[in-house]
Amino acid sequence: MKKAQELGHKELVTNCASCHKAKLPTAKDWTLNDTLGAWLAKKKVGTGAKEVDLKWLKDYKPQSVK
Repeated sequence: MKKAQELGHKELVTNCASCHKAKLPTAKDWTLNDTLGAWLAKKKVGTGAKEVDLKWLKDYKPQSVK
């Protein structure tokens, strides 16, 4: 979270629950949520990266609620 905020995404990533299902994820359970977390996981697979690169957040476009 801190690294994402340092990269200029303070409004997008406000706490751990911005990407994870738990408010304070642990090493045992760091399940990603269905929005930003899922988007980052999909981006990781799509790029073939070994880990998530938080610089990708600049490309994230939140889905509008209808």
